[in-house]
Amino acid sequence: MSRFLFVVATLVALAVSFTSCQDVNKELLGMVPDDATALIVVDLQEVLTDAGIITDGEVKLTQRLSSIIDDNDGSIMGMLLTDLPVSGVDHDNNAVIYFGRKTFGRVCLVHLSDAKATKDVVERRMGADFSSIEGVDCLTRDDNVVAIINNTLLMAKVNRDVDINKAARVARSIVNGSYNSLITNPEVEQALDTDGSLKMWFKGDDLARLLRESSLRDAMEQMPLLPMLLDSDIKAVVASMKLEGKQANITLNIISDEGSEFRRLLRGTLNDPSNSFLKAIPNSMRYIISLSVKGDSFVELPQVKTAIGALKAMPYIGHLDFEGIMRSIDGPLAVGLAPDPTFDDQWNAVIVARTTMPQVIVNHVSEFATQMGQAPQVIRGEYVYEYNNKAIAMGVKDDVLYIKMLDYEQTEGYASEMQDVSEFFSKSSFGIYAIADVRGDNLTLNFGLESETGGSGTIVTSSTERNVAATILEWLCTIKPTRDFDDNFNEF
Repeated sequence: MSRFLFVVATLVALAVSFTSCQDVNKELLGMVPDDATALIVVDLQEVLTDAGIITDGEVKLTQRLSSIIDDNDGSIMGMLLTDLPVSGVDHDNNAVIYFGRKTFGRVCLVHLSDAKATKDVVERRMGADFSSIEGVDCLTRDDNVVAIINNTLLMAKVNRDVDINKAARVARSIVNGSYNSLITNPEVEQALDTDGSLKMWFKGDDLARLLRESSLRDAMEQMPLLPMLLDSDIKAVVASMKLEGKQANITLNIISDEGSEFRRLLRGTLNDPSNSFLKAIPNSMRYIISLSVKGDSFVELPQVKTAIGALKAMPYIGHLDFEGIMRSIDGPLAVGLAPDPTFDDQWNAVIVARTTMPQVIVNHVSEFATQMGQAPQVIRGEYVYEYNNKAIAMGVKDDVLYIKMLDYEQTEGYASEMQDVSEFFSKSSFGIYAIADVRGDNLTLNFGLESETGGSGTIVTSSTERNVAATILEWLCTIKPTRDFDDNFNEF
């Protein structure tokens, strides 16, 4: 009988614990106001357990992770993970992050198990003391606000200057649920109903703004189709990432009406998926991005027209028929990139396009260069030009035109020989492949759009000893802080 009672008591304790987590997570989500433009929910327990940081309920960094943090002094993720064992954060529950356009631009909400420990860590990191304001423990520094109310920690970056008294009042209103909640939005409910350790919802008409204000703004400027897609009438974007041991599976759904401008733009501009360009991409490229387009439609996009106009206005090079070249594209337009091993902040690159007249384009460029006094050398069928420390080689493989800008003589094979990469790009009209080295382990991302309504991808670790969550956290710990963070501690 005593053994039976012990089992019953254990099950009851587990049920109470699970219910408590559900209640806390529901409370945190209920604090998000309905005018939020994005929501991210992180399952701390699952991520940290999968990464090997939580074992038998104890939070402890692995020796390898601690070593990586030591080698990357000042890393944002490194600081957060270093403080985690003594932070007072309740890692049994979720972290909720949302973006807004009123007083607070970005807010992170977490539940605390030890508010005093949290205060100590925050005061040490930010070099400032909390003040008690109308029942709210609040601290401000530059454009950052940290508030502790009961057992809830709120960290925010403000959109506009506020004094500490107003910051405390706004924080209290959020934590007390004084605003209508976002979670009644059906699209947000759809996002939260997905299965994943990371769940995301972005309001359609605000996603482009968030990306332009993020570290991805430079990439946005280089991809003329992406801003147009995001600035169209998409209702929302819902995404999730589920940890599966050595692999994380990513899903993305785009919510838009059947006859929307977004869907018409995709149908009119994107071409069928093709991996044919990979036969001209060296397998040493660390990043490969491909967009399969219909050239005639692509050149009609306003941003493409603007870019062509700017090229035409340039001395000498403006005589090239850029519009004709772009119109001839019928399939993938891709680029491969790898850091230059010799010169910092420089890249080796390959540009590839499937075109209806590849040899005509090569001849056109060659004739132009010859007229400008830069006649190419023809080496093994490639037209080779010298530029600074790189050789620029132009050539054709079947119907694929390529331009290689490398500071070495290529001896490696091609990405078409990489089965996983080849299979991935054969299914995606828009695809991204990226690989990062994390102290001897590779972290590989494949992500692509497969239809008008969404896409999918994976993040895979090559480690034989660690799950993908551990490798992702290790990689994040190698990212050095921006100057803005270093000065103002404005990231969390």
